Amino acid sequence: MKKTLIIILLLLTMFVTPTILAFEEENLHFDYIPHDYTIYSTVTLEYQFSPQNVVVILTRRASRDFRQFTTCDFPEARFSYVKCYTPGMELVRAQLEARLSSRCDSYYYDYTWSIDLNYFRRILILTLTEPSKENVLAAISLIQNREDVMLAEPEFYSISENAFENIAIQPLGTNWWQNTIRLNAAHNIIANGQRSVFVGVIDSGINRDHPALSGTVYAGVSRNFDTSGNWWNDTVNHGTPVAGIIAGRQGFGVAHNIRLASLRVSGNPALSNQQVLAAVNFAIANPIIRILNISMTTYRTQAAIIQAIRVFPGLVVGSAGNGARSVDTAPEYAPLRNNRPPNLLVVGASIQNGNNRRSNSNFGRTHVDLFAPGDNMLAPSTSGTGAITFGATSSAAPVVSGVAALMLSANPTLTGIQMANIIRDTVNTNVHQFIRDNSRAGGIVDAYAAVRAVVPFNPGPWNAISAPSFIQNGRTVINQNPFTVNVWMQYDSSGDGDTQTFIVRTLQPGHGFTVWDSYFNVPNHWSGFSIWFQGNGMVSNTLWWS
Repeated sequence: MKKTLIIILLLLTMFVTPTILAFEEENLHFDYIPHDYTIYSTVTLEYQFSPQNVVVILTRRASRDFRQFTTCDFPEARFSYVKCYTPGMELVRAQLEARLSSRCDSYYYDYTWSIDLNYFRRILILTLTEPSKENVLAAISLIQNREDVMLAEPEFYSISENAFENIAIQPLGTNWWQNTIRLNAAHNIIANGQRSVFVGVIDSGINRDHPALSGTVYAGVSRNFDTSGNWWNDTVNHGTPVAGIIAGRQGFGVAHNIRLASLRVSGNPALSNQQVLAAVNFAIANPIIRILNISMTTYRTQAAIIQAIRVFPGLVVGSAGNGARSVDTAPEYAPLRNNRPPNLLVVGASIQNGNNRRSNSNFGRTHVDLFAPGDNMLAPSTSGTGAITFGATSSAAPVVSGVAALMLSANPTLTGIQMANIIRDTVNTNVHQFIRDNSRAGGIVDAYAAVRAVVPFNPGPWNAISAPSFIQNGRTVINQNPFTVNVWMQYDSSGDGDTQTFIVRTLQPGHGFTVWDSYFNVPNHWSGFSIWFQGNGMVSNTLWWS
């Protein structure tokens, strides 16, 4: 009887494939498969890293195996524990299952929140039985030669960019930098943002009781990933001012109406990268968090964090650092240069006067995307109801995160990569030459230009302008909008394609004019004549002469 049962079980194992554990690439029809190349570690004992852990990033093929790895899978060294810290793994598993079963109508085919499967990699953290920095480097030298490993590295120490200037309780007030980024003009388009937009703040926690942030931090998607404390405990006085610049009321922030998720990763300036990986994974699992702010060194120095950012479907905004050095050449930033995610914006800090770089801000023509105000900025304090003077790149990154939140409020269809590209493309380049030469975009973030660029064309608001599809003599155009409208005209005076464009009239709310060719002084031989309307950051459709 026992022999018969064993034979039956063996036959079953031959015909039942455990597809829940592994997915064969041949069945997935990938469009583009990036080449997996081994990145060899150049870390020495002089680097600051944990003596206990080795971080491993698997190759693309090996990452399709979703089984639980154990110490037996890594005989190269004596490990006591292996833990998976792969952001987005459950979402990727569901996407793969949906592809194999052709369930293209499933939740996981929401293209605004899905992971590029070509770039998905599993991240493992291996804990040594006998901790020492020498043992970490020895284990890495062996593991990085495996065919299923793309990279093995230490777990570097990370610190918050905690560079406060003159910390003091000050009266609540406005901030000089809001004029620099043309924030009021941006608010004329989208007010103060939409409550449906969430920004995750990966930091030291947020003081939810500060009046400038009360009701802004949403408990439903806030978490504490540290071993102690709660998501609202900010003992470092860092996460609270960062949050205040993004969304603080009372004159503090960029996007006052949006909501925040406090993703607390440490109660100390030094933190574990495992907590940051867990925070990114949580954000991926909660699609309402479309933007992440990371004002820490961690993402620039740890390849595993860079990998986690790459698979996050939204936008990640990070500080450039306060070392007064080039991110393009500094050895510790090699992980960022080796695997630069397209959905990441690295932000340097500019000063109040002269639109120049703050003296301690990092820079880099290739790997610092843009600059933002980061000097003498008022921000909410973690204690009481007061404010502190906040500076450096930790305060510059949340300015850009707030601008991205306004953009997403104006156009909820934007992807992380689209937001990153548009913010770079719309910077203010009327800045000091150093910023133009030492950042990818060559300028300082411009809130108005960025928001204006993403407002979708919608003829709805222009229905209030009673104008025909074709302009004719004797027809009247009336501005029935609550804002001023400029009337633009374009014409070709000679018919050779050389057009001229200018504003011919400005209409106040409720005012209008009757269209006559004599009003525009249009001779009969002119051709290609058209007019359109512009106001409140929107442009109407073109109305052609008939």
